[in-house]
Amino acid sequence: MNKIFLIVGAVVLVLILATGGYLFYQASQSQIPNPTKPLNQIPVPTPARPVVSPIVSVTPPAPRNQIPLTITSPIDGASVTAPTITVAGTTVPNADVSVNEKDLTADATGRFSTAIALEEGDNPILVAASDDNGNASEVELTITYNNPAVQ
Repeated sequence: MNKIFLIVGAVVLVLILATGGYLFYQASQSQIPNPTKPLNQIPVPTPARPVVSPIVSVTPPAPRNQIPLTITSPIDGASVTAPTITVAGTTVPNADVSVNEKDLTADATGRFSTAIALEEGDNPILVAASDDNGNASEVELTITYNNPAVQ
């Protein structure tokens, strides 16, 4: 009787393994396209609903072309004892120039200059120039004002 159970158990086990192997084989064959069938005839699954990307695409503004901008006076990092200083330089002719938000226009050769008041200590100076086409450049420098009366 034990032999019968052993034989029946072995037959059942063989059937289970054979069925599982057959199902695995069928599943793996359905994932591989038929190499004799043209690709344009292989059905492509389509999603049931549209896929919405959570990523928002932001296009940065187009970079502006830089124009020449040279500061000829003062020298960056200079220490001065006068409460005013003349900022001078060159850029493109007739450019709009701003020196610490003081607006002026370069002459026909591109030269500009303006006097600005300094406060005791470090004074950041931002010089910006732009042309009629929106091209621009900026130069930042720092001048230190040492008041001789305070020393």
